[in-house]
Amino acid sequence: MKEYDVFIIGSGMAGMTIANKCASKGLTVGITDELPYGGTCALRGCDPKKVIIGATEVRDFAKRLNGNGIDTIPKVNWKDIMAFKQTFVDEMPPKIEKGYEKNGIDTFHSSAKFLSDNTLEVGNDKVQAKKIVIASGSKPRILEFEGGHFAKSSTDFLNLEELPKLLLFIGGGYIAFEFAHIAARCGAEVTIVHSGESPLENFEQDIVKHLVSATKDLGIKLILNTDVTAIEKVDGQYRVEGKCAEKTEYFEAEAVFNSAGRPPAIFDLDLDKANIAYTK
Repeated sequence: MKEYDVFIIGSGMAGMTIANKCASKGLTVGITDELPYGGTCALRGCDPKKVIIGATEVRDFAKRLNGNGIDTIPKVNWKDIMAFKQTFVDEMPPKIEKGYEKNGIDTFHSSAKFLSDNTLEVGNDKVQAKKIVIASGSKPRILEFEGGHFAKSSTDFLNLEELPKLLLFIGGGYIAFEFAHIAARCGAEVTIVHSGESPLENFEQDIVKHLVSATKDLGIKLILNTDVTAIEKVDGQYRVEGKCAEKTEYFEAEAVFNSAGRPPAIFDLDLDKANIAYTK
């Protein structure tokens, strides 16, 4: 059994920072991640999203200036954007792992489960540590209704080989709005279905009003006070059922995306065996 001063579950920005700082102080450190090293932000979130947004912003600026110095609105080439984005994503995991190796940090590439308060099962290995850090991030919320498995994740959106012409997002959070704007600027028809009276409830509502206005100006349909209750696959497309009070509506889409929130990725860690209290 390997023993460490500190062992970290998750190699995103939080886990990476802790691992490298602890190693710099002379502590023995191990880290694991069942996904490629780098975490959501670098590989499946903020950074690749910014690359894609950059191209769509150029088109948006050109459209605003059309007739005022700009004569041609450029067309967004989705395949080229994806290929360009991937050049940044692909280089991150080996670069991060090389940094760990340089700092004397042991690396693992498996999921972890607690066996006790200081012992973990990491793939086929068992490790003990004086301190165990949970930096496992979050994952898409599981949609419990019928056909929920048909909904794709934000990661799937960032890896689309081709952009569907008709998209629907379940949930009116910031991920839905960011991706909806990207898709709309690329010429897709987009619908956001949100269960609440207002999207982005935890954000400053005056700013949200301006965002909603800009969203509608892009032609994005924003459906509020509607709970998605089922997704059905019909002839290669999807039929989404939404209920508002006593009324049932149906929406058609080539692709449906789950943007209904991201709970913490802790529920497969067997936290009870380590006497760790948590809520769902």
